[in-house]
Amino acid sequence: MNLDAQLAQVVRAAVNPMITESLDQLEARLVERLAELIRSLPAPTATATVPPPLMTLNDVADHLQVTTRTVQRRVAAGDFPRPIMVGPTCPRWRRKDLDAWISSQGETG
Repeated sequence: MNLDAQLAQVVRAAVNPMITESLDQLEARLVERLAELIRSLPAPTATATVPPPLMTLNDVADHLQVTTRTVQRRVAAGDFPRPIMVGPTCPRWRRKDLDAWISSQGETG
């Protein structure tokens, strides 16, 4: 083995442990810093579920605990909020309209 190869081997033997130690120290510092950042984040808050802005016939029936046919009969009789037709066969209701109707039922009946 020539002198250059021996010198390279000696340098490698001396530098590799220093690099490994430096990388280990850097990793430990990064993990510690990341943990600090995570701890500093605000606690997650529970998010309220928001009802869809428009309700389907099934949604309305479920909400009122009646059958879909009952809803259809009440609409036809004219004593129920009229649906918004988003298509030829796609009636939808606003939740706020249903809630207002429910409130009015308690006042009149």
